[in-house]
Amino acid sequence: VNVLGDYFCIVVLHMGVEGTAIATVMSQTSAALCSVLYLRKLKQSYALRFRPFVFDVGELVQVLRVGIPSGIQSIIITLSNIIIQSQINTLGVKSIASFTVYFKAEMMLYLPVLALGQAAVAFVGQNLGAGNSERLKKGSRICLFGGGLFTFAESMLMLLLMPLIVSIFTVDPEVKQLAARIMTTTYPFYFLCTVLEVLSSDLRGHGDAISPMLVVVISYCGFRIIMLLELIRRFHSVGSVAVCYPLSWGFAVTFMTIVFLWKKRKEKLT
Repeated sequence: VNVLGDYFCIVVLHMGVEGTAIATVMSQTSAALCSVLYLRKLKQSYALRFRPFVFDVGELVQVLRVGIPSGIQSIIITLSNIIIQSQINTLGVKSIASFTVYFKAEMMLYLPVLALGQAAVAFVGQNLGAGNSERLKKGSRICLFGGGLFTFAESMLMLLLMPLIVSIFTVDPEVKQLAARIMTTTYPFYFLCTVLEVLSSDLRGHGDAISPMLVVVISYCGFRIIMLLELIRRFHSVGSVAVCYPLSWGFAVTFMTIVFLWKKRKEKLT
């Protein structure tokens, strides 16, 4: 809906920026309505039913313990992206356009990683509740190594198809060149996002949403922003922004791994 809406509003109706906004709202509304209708038709216990229900304060607290830190983590990531965008805007129109192309193409990598993390949270939580520790460990390893391998293979495929991908979004040779430079800087290390997401999801599945949130806050709103401002001050180029991503991913994964192993060791001791 979003892609077709963009085409219709921009190419057919010539609405420009307003057209992209309308297409986005249309696609999000369609997705929400389809989700509600699907949940209404289900027969399972988690089906959506609009009828009086018993309000369980204890369960609400348990949901909020995981949900609020996870929400803050998402907000922090968005905030860091806003700060990064403000620095990108100082590099000129061509640089802004190249990062727009990159962010659009990046969604093909990011969304599978996000979906894997969401699946890992449910998997860990269910097996933890069932007391099936061996299946939990096996599933976590599959998510970590299998997901990381899949992400790396997908990113390499996108690098091979990079001329075609950037041509979908722009015909400007300079924008294509800058977008390609950003992709070649970040894509080879994108598997680190999978590692970070799986480790974070494992901790959240165990009921610990605070630790992943703190790692993201320190890595993305601390390390990444400080490094970005310093590199922009020194070099003021597209490359100085692009290199911040793999460096901050590496920092976050290292930090998260230390926290993850410490938590696991603590569980064994207790």
